Amino acid sequence: MSSERDALVLVVDDDVNLLRGLTRVLRRQTFQLLTARSGEEAREILKRWPVDVVICDQNMPGTRGTELLAWIAEHCPRTVRIILTGQPDLKTAIDAINRGQVFRFLTKPCNDWDLVMTIHDALEAARSPTPPSSRRPNHAAP
Repeated sequence: MSSERDALVLVVDDDVNLLRGLTRVLRRQTFQLLTARSGEEAREILKRWPVDVVICDQNMPGTRGTELLAWIAEHCPRTVRIILTGQPDLKTAIDAINRGQVFRFLTKPCNDWDLVMTIHDALEAARSPTPPSSRRPNHAAP
């Protein structure tokens, strides 16, 4: 990825109204925004485009968000993954972290500013020479 202006961000959610709302919120950002209404549609986009960041809903018909994120982790490891869910629970969080190797776990409703800043942080991580799935947080030694 050469610059944030060239970056592609994909938002996956079966709720058309939510996709429209997020498109309005994110339209003035420097990255290009793509949307998908299903896991299958998202996979097709990911096979054709070099997507830098995916923001995915958990509860969608067909493919659950954590299943899609696990597929992305395997097939597009440099794509930074974010889950956005209206029904957070411990199992979803564990699956998102362990299977989908998510960068962030966000809950709906999500503050616009928090979402924008999370995407910019994710784009910064996407520019890192180390793939997101192999990064570990820095912790001070006890």
